Amino acid sequence: MRSRTLFALLLVPIAAAGSAVAGPRHEATAAPPAEVVFSDEFWLQQDQLGRAADTVEAVARRQWPESYAGVELDPVANVLIVRRVPGDPGVDEALRALVPVSVRLVDVVYPERQLDVWNERVLVDRGYWEKQRGIEILELGRDPGRCVRIGLDNPERDGPAVIAHYRQTMAVCVSQGDRPDLLMPDS
Repeated sequence: MRSRTLFALLLVPIAAAGSAVAGPRHEATAAPPAEVVFSDEFWLQQDQLGRAADTVEAVARRQWPESYAGVELDPVANVLIVRRVPGDPGVDEALRALVPVSVRLVDVVYPERQLDVWNERVLVDRGYWEKQRGIEILELGRDPGRCVRIGLDNPERDGPAVIAHYRQTMAVCVSQGDRPDLLMPDS
């Protein structure tokens, strides 16, 4: 309930700002864009999808660690998206049978477990990159089912060296990373 209220409170200033800057009205010739209506039904299905995601994640990580690569909610379409390495149709059927919501299966290359192992390796290698090569890793994460995502200050300059280093042993993607902001207490 609190998230709905917060979301509604955030929408009010945006709607007010949009109407305050609107210019003169003209006759519209094109159809208006489709709207997403945030009704009680929308929030109920989002809650149901969230519970389904929790169930799938817990079971799939334990039972199918070589296949499972993550979940994502699509509340607008009322669908739970499950990423998995394809190959075993029994896993697909079992995943769908776990929850009472629509499930869309998305093919990926690497399971979550493999990306976690690679992510840990890059985390351990951070000192090497900084001390030996002068390359600072600003962010580290996963692109589910695809690669370990490494955020660098200058990916054009430093990305080729990082990619070449890991090319034979893991899938990495480099991107522009953001330097983390340090929160300082008021003085």
